Parts: sequence; structure tokens; C-alpha cells
Amino acid sequence: MQKIDGNLSLTSKVGKMATSTNKPIVAQIVIPRDTIVDSVINNFKKRSLLGFSKYGTTLDRTDLSVLDWINHAQEELMDGILYLEKLKQLVSTSNSAASAASAASAASAAGASAASAAGAATTATTSTEGYTYFSS
Repeated sequence: MQKIDGNLSLTSKVGKMATSTNKPIVAQIVIPRDTIVDSVINNFKKRSLLGFSKYGTTLDRTDLSVLDWINHAQEELMDGILYLEKLKQLVSTSNSAASAASAASAASAAGASAASAAGAATTATTSTEGYTYFSS
């Protein structure tokens, strides 16, 4: 692999020519730079440095058994599930709050329009839970 203008270039033999030279046919594929892959690679490198500074070793260590490695992986994956659940709750709460605020705004506007049309004085009060109450 080589880099061309920041992109990766892969070269491979794909067969032989049907001429008397019998030289291999070479195909070159240029893969555009993928910033997401670059970001993940950089994060892996940072994590490796952090792990080394914290534990004084790399994943090349040989003092753990296969069962130890499996246990470490399980613990990391369980942590990951907990983080995902927390994020789901945050997104759900955020979406609920946004929906409630939108509904309260619409209800407030509708109430004000109805009161205006009826010629009555109406006061709209929005509670901390996002509910809108109307009073005349």
C-alpha cells in the first residue's frame, strides 16, 4: 500500500497477460481518505498510550490466560451495554422534553387563539413538567 495525496493506493496482481511477455497485469485502486476510519485509528492509538501509561504494558503481554482475556472482554462489553443504555435514556428523555415543549407551545398558541376569538382574557401557565394550563 502507498499513499497518494492522502489516499490509500492498493496494487495487486490480477492475472497474466496473454502475450508473449507473460508479464502480470497489475490493477491499482485508489481508496479515498476516510475521516471516520482515521478518527477510530487515532482513538485506538490514544487508548494504547493511555493503557500503557496506566498499566505499564501493552496487549502484547503474555501473563494472562485465554480465560483472563475472555473475562476482560466480557467486562468491557458489559460496560459498553451500560453506556448504551444510559445514552438511550438520555435521547429518550431529550426527545420527550422536546415533544412536550412543542406540544405546550402549540397548546398555548391554540388557547390564546381561542381566547382571543371568544374575546375572553386567558392566561397560559406552563408547569415544569411541560404541561400548559389555561385560566380565564
